Amino acid sequence: PAAEALRPAGGGGSSGSGRDSSLPGREYVAFWRGRPADYGGFADNNFRIDALARVVRGSLGLTHPAWIHFVFEDGTLLSLEPEFLDAWYATADEGATDAPAPTTVEGSQERLMQLLGALRQEMRAFSRGSSSSTSGPQRPPAQTRGGRMWRPPALELQKRVQHCLEQILTSSAMGHDVGVGGSASAALRRFDIVLELEEDGAPVRFDLPGVRRVTDPMEVIGRALVVLGGVRDMEDWEKGALVDACQRQHIEHRRLCLGRHSELTSKCIKAFEAAADAGLLAPALTRCVADGWKPQRQSAQQPDRAPLHVAVVLSTTLERYRKMPEAANLFVDVFLRSKGIYRHTQLTFVDCEGLVLTFQREPDKALAECDALAHFRQALGRAQKQGLDKVIEKWLSGMPKPRDAARGLAGTAPRGPSPAAAPVLLHADEAAGRPLASPALRGPLPPPAAACVGSPAPVFVVFAAAYMADAVRAAALKAGLARDCIARASTGGLVAGPAFVGFLHGEGQLAPAIRATASAQPQPPARSRSAVASATLRLPSARP
Repeated sequence: PAAEALRPAGGGGSSGSGRDSSLPGREYVAFWRGRPADYGGFADNNFRIDALARVVRGSLGLTHPAWIHFVFEDGTLLSLEPEFLDAWYATADEGATDAPAPTTVEGSQERLMQLLGALRQEMRAFSRGSSSSTSGPQRPPAQTRGGRMWRPPALELQKRVQHCLEQILTSSAMGHDVGVGGSASAALRRFDIVLELEEDGAPVRFDLPGVRRVTDPMEVIGRALVVLGGVRDMEDWEKGALVDACQRQHIEHRRLCLGRHSELTSKCIKAFEAAADAGLLAPALTRCVADGWKPQRQSAQQPDRAPLHVAVVLSTTLERYRKMPEAANLFVDVFLRSKGIYRHTQLTFVDCEGLVLTFQREPDKALAECDALAHFRQALGRAQKQGLDKVIEKWLSGMPKPRDAARGLAGTAPRGPSPAAAPVLLHADEAAGRPLASPALRGPLPPPAAACVGSPAPVFVVFAAAYMADAVRAAALKAGLARDCIARASTGGLVAGPAFVGFLHGEGQLAPAIRATASAQPQPPARSRSAVASATLRLPSARP
């Protein structure tokens, strides 16, 4: 259904500007490793199929899917739209006439290799069948359901890459005009701006007050193509090809910095899109426009952060879930960053039978699905029946005492943890009816708490369905969390949510956002200690 909603209808539905109003507000280009047209298949480790699978799933599987394009080192272009998920997740009895019969687990890295391998073979067959005089975009692309692979023929590499970029900028990625007849320069442009993500770009800040409240990034910058490196940094000549393509098509090009810490490509896309859905991205971009996209070198910080615990309440059993590729994704989104790991982080699964399994640290190997799922399987013996309140209580007992940032202000230290550094809990629920609030709306804090705004605050995030809201809140209260430290909001679901909350936490903005959300939500009436204790704290079984 999502793919149908995004696909251009009949005549294309173009507006007066030539752009299709049904297209998503953003698309992504990742410069990727590997040379599909020259040598090696997608099973080659150089392609990093594990990361490619996470990027595809993390862009096409979002609440509002974003089309994704990959430009490989040999100038091959791979474009995928949400319909590609239908082929990737097809079961054995869901045969497709334009895709190989599935022989691998749906949604797995192996299935993705199978689909992309068939595209590669078709593209190479077209290349061998083309005459040496073939030039321009007349060589047809290889096609499957929701996917196309194409490489401009016999051009110098930088020009070939530039031509791929111009095709993305000016031609409907999934339309019949990609690589078939006509020139890219003659086509109508599809984007208003190109945003290149890099460390020296204009900083995206979600915690700055005083910005006009807009929620749709398209109101600020129009339709955007977001460009970033995939499992590698973009080469200087690739950046040059991007600038040249933008200049030739008269499209604005800006550089943007998403956060102070380097992150995995898939997590950058998820965080960017989840921030847009939450209404946080548009005000941040408004600030960038007002500042003239001025690059501000942010102070380098160690990728360390306050304790974070992510709990996922499953609608199935641990035994079934541990076989799913999505389980492997969670290990990556929660524990890993670009070229490193996050410490002080835990991940808990609660299944429909009440079994609880907690991972205190990252797996030794988690990038490949098979390694992460093997780690999950080996840990199943540790699962035990336990109430969510006990999980939260145990986590709280291991917290270090809050930093006393106000010490010395009056010669004495205040008693107890400051409100700014006290642990907080978020119930992440897509049916909450409101997104996570902006950390800029946290409101003034009384002294000495105002002096502790920069203090690290531990965060517990529970991904659970709407019907469990009372149980989650009761568990948090029984574990000892304060009422004004508990909030419920949407964060992008399990596809984008863990990466989004992890990104905000790394920036020191998650706890303030939770506090802002809690202060904006009406508080349920206080209940007696006995009423809280007698609440249903063991999470209910999955509903059909």
